[in-house]
Amino acid sequence: MMKQKKLFTILASLFVIFSIGTTAVIADDDDHEKREYFQSYDEDDDEDYEMEDHDDDFEGWENQVQSPIPQAQSQEFWNIWTREPRTNANNDLPVDTPSEMAVNNGNQESRLYVIPQNGQLLISAKAFADAVGAEAVFYPKSRICILTKGNKELIVRAGSNAIYENQLKTPMPTKAVYMENSVFLPISVAANGLGFRVSWDETNSAFTLKPL
Repeated sequence: MMKQKKLFTILASLFVIFSIGTTAVIADDDDHEKREYFQSYDEDDDEDYEMEDHDDDFEGWENQVQSPIPQAQSQEFWNIWTREPRTNANNDLPVDTPSEMAVNNGNQESRLYVIPQNGQLLISAKAFADAVGAEAVFYPKSRICILTKGNKELIVRAGSNAIYENQLKTPMPTKAVYMENSVFLPISVAANGLGFRVSWDETNSAFTLKPL
């Protein structure tokens, strides 16, 4: 009788230990899966970033044969991100040479270096993030920048005309470029993607940002 009691006690203990261990492993797996997309990775491994598998998916879309679209819908502007794979190289830009310009977001005024290219105005992702109180993380080896503000996230890589907007792959009107140790992207994409409307104040020769 005593032997049976001891055997039952041992089996019960083993069952409890196994259950706790299994629960811990499952909980850890679930937590890892939730963090998989968002967790930081070492710079030695950043060339494995998933965007590198999709460099030019939007390349050449503007040259493909498409159904006729009313002109009002086919326009592309330097200050509005239509999320369509096309651009208008003849946009009337407020800046025609690379210049340092004032940017006013209502709370503070900053200065951004602006580069006109392909009908768009390119700005540094990091500098823009600083101007609007967003967070920017830059990975120099893969030339990827991640911008976050509240529940909005943009992931952009130099040399690509695709950007991830809240994990959704979306076309940009022109490719992001790498210069001055930063990723430069269209100001319309950076502003609209982080929740701002951008316009040009002719009187003060400044860009103004207002929440969408």
